[in-house]
Amino acid sequence: DCVVTSLRPSPVPVDLYRQEGLDFVRSLEAGGGTDINSAVITAIDQLCGDNSSCVPQITLLSDGLATSGEIDSSKIADNIRTRCQDPSRSLNTLAFGSGADEELLKALAYGNGGRYKFIYEGMDSGEQLVGFLETVLCPLLSEINFNFPNGNVINVSVISFPTYYRGDEILVSGEILSGDTVSFEVTANKSGGVGY
Repeated sequence: DCVVTSLRPSPVPVDLYRQEGLDFVRSLEAGGGTDINSAVITAIDQLCGDNSSCVPQITLLSDGLATSGEIDSSKIADNIRTRCQDPSRSLNTLAFGSGADEELLKALAYGNGGRYKFIYEGMDSGEQLVGFLETVLCPLLSEINFNFPNGNVINVSVISFPTYYRGDEILVSGEILSGDTVSFEVTANKSGGVGY
């Protein structure tokens, strides 16, 4: 819609406010436009305003193109990437049906540490949505870091990953300088904040 409407100005526990949230969503009415840029920036600002209790994930559901506010896809992607710089945050996107701007939604998700899913119309869209949300809302690990303490590995690829979900793979590559064995350490936080 052309106006960004929020249930509340800051995060609330889902288990305590589920019915209020459902009632709020059911009361929304389409107003003829889609302002993806303002919606996501508002969510980032509301959820992560002072960074003291930042909710690390935002999920955007859209069935249309950006038709109000900023409508240039590359500017929207740049605006959101600039605002969502913390690697512990991610933006997940869901495209509902053939009218959604799939390319923009993919760019937003993949450019901001999130996941993208196309929801097919006329099928089990509720099940598709629940399956996606169950995956992205429950990472198994977060803040995953690889360390090679012996220094015998160079030209190492990415060694830090914000999240690990059920079914994910993590790939770290590098060049071994000497010997045929490599020692490495992995540190991570288990879902719920327990460190390893």
